[in-house]
Amino acid sequence: MRSEGVKNDLGATAGVRYRNGRPRTPVANEYLAAENRILKAQIKGRLLLSQEEKATLAEIAHRLGRKALEEVASTAQPDTILGWYRRLIANGYVGARGSTSIVV
Repeated sequence: MRSEGVKNDLGATAGVRYRNGRPRTPVANEYLAAENRILKAQIKGRLLLSQEEKATLAEIAHRLGRKALEEVASTAQPDTILGWYRRLIANGYVGARGSTSIVV
């Protein structure tokens, strides 16, 4: 039975993810989403993210797209996360394989 918190198949929405050379299944994505919800429920107050953590989330969020991000983002509002990405690009950030300039 699917968890109510996961509204759609994250694998279909965001594409298949790979770990250790093997595709991550939709069930694995569902597990990770449930685990994240449980852990976040135990955290009181705001999460304090480093610049590198913001950059990581921003880059993935950009690839994911606003519509899918609205369904999965809980660390910050989708507009905030996509704003981090726009700031990265404005500051000359090219990506994980390009420039390492990270200023969010």
